[in-house]
Amino acid sequence: MPLQDKIVKYSVYVAHNDFVDFQRVIDLRLESGSTATIAFPANPPNDWLQFSGSHTTLYMAQDEFMDVSRLLQAETPFLPIFFTALNLLGLRVGAVHTNWI
Repeated sequence: MPLQDKIVKYSVYVAHNDFVDFQRVIDLRLESGSTATIAFPANPPNDWLQFSGSHTTLYMAQDEFMDVSRLLQAETPFLPIFFTALNLLGLRVGAVHTNWI
């Protein structure tokens, strides 16, 4: 589970298709070497936070895409951006943020 893991690289995918419920995806490479995918479907699944080895998948609401995108674009050497995802006894958190949460 990535905790306060600095984002070192990201890519954004925006498309329209008939194959999947999400049209916007952000892929993250983290300082620890882990990776994460944030997908923005119309209806996020009940299992909206998933861990598979060193990869995390986070499903967020479509209307959160612009907020996450703007935050990533605001990164500077003086304002690093972090990714945190955790599941503690069923209490889940998935976040892109600038400071300690």
